Amino acid sequence: MNNTKDLISEAKKLYENKNFFKAKSYLLSALKNLKLDNLSKLKLYILISDISYKINDFNDSELYLLKYIKIDNSNSKVFNWLGNTYQKKRDFVNSEKFYTKAIDLDKNNQTALVNLAILYHNLGNKKKAVFFYKKVLDNNPNNIGALYNLSNLEK
Repeated sequence: MNNTKDLISEAKKLYENKNFFKAKSYLLSALKNLKLDNLSKLKLYILISDISYKINDFNDSELYLLKYIKIDNSNSKVFNWLGNTYQKKRDFVNSEKFYTKAIDLDKNNQTALVNLAILYHNLGNKKKAVFFYKKVLDNNPNNIGALYNLSNLEK
């Protein structure tokens, strides 16, 4: 299977069947195509990172997300995913850094706001946790998770 499209198609089938290791192998083979444009590379980086995250290979997940932001550093979701990856690696400094960058890029990124609030909550930084839970609730007053977590911090 030399055709990049065939490799990606087969990887998608394997992914759907939760055969993540083999899917990742096919995607890595597809990535070796020197003629890939940047958009195709970005898509492959996301897929490989996602699979790596699912199989708890957080180093590879980080690697491919960092490759992504070298080409496109304007995607708030990618910075949030990097924050999640660093949190799994227990690198809370970088986790905070990338959640913050995600929010800087998109002030309404609810997922990044919640993740940052939870990070501060788990680290015992009550003041910052409350601040970010309130930011979440400013944009979405019906966010039950944020309401519940905030109620645990203050009445």
